[in-house]
Amino acid sequence: MKCAQADLTEVFRTVISGHTCYSQVMSLLLRRTLTPALSHPMGEGERMDALSANHVAVESKSFGALPSPVGRERARVRAAWHYGCSLAALGVLVISIAAAASPSIEITNVPPFGSSAVLGGRVVDALPASYRVAVFIYVPSAGWWSKPYFDPQLTVIQPDGSWTADITTGGADASATRITVLLVGTNYSEPCVMGPADLPTNVLAQAVASATVHRIDPSVRWISFSGYDWWVKDSPG
Repeated sequence: MKCAQADLTEVFRTVISGHTCYSQVMSLLLRRTLTPALSHPMGEGERMDALSANHVAVESKSFGALPSPVGRERARVRAAWHYGCSLAALGVLVISIAAAASPSIEITNVPPFGSSAVLGGRVVDALPASYRVAVFIYVPSAGWWSKPYFDPQLTVIQPDGSWTADITTGGADASATRITVLLVGTNYSEPCVMGPADLPTNVLAQAVASATVHRIDPSVRWISFSGYDWWVKDSPG
């Protein structure tokens, strides 16, 4: 049982790490399970006979009815074969679940309000070459704008999944209070966003995943009331 747990731990670690492929994981499964089962001192004919389809189906309770050394050895091989097949099937299931994971996008570096530093983040469970990042900022009284430029308006994802974008390419960009990033396909062709109060639905519909961050203007006073944050301004008189 400890051996099984160790093998499963290694398989899960390999799959979750994201730095391998299906063939590599299956090779690992076969190497960790079937190879030890076939390395015992038996003749080639006996080994092939023990691994035949008829012997694979033998129930474990019948193992005790095999008194000869060869019979016990064959029973051990059959048990190892069952274990190997079960572990391999579990490995395929794990790989299928990992492959079915939905792509996601994260913002990991948010420039402070008023800063001209670049925005940064990463994508997870997505093939970098198949996606791009569409970045938008919201400036109070100016609306939503595509960044970094009107052309190109999409940000390339690096092979390691990271991406960076300049969001201060003009006007009052450094005063943006909301930043939204969308993970989109390379065939994204929506028009640039230039000042609407809300992001267009046709743009949002192209997103495979999205993330939004809020930035607070330190010069504005805020109060929390009735579940909302309100900014306070001075009134004349």
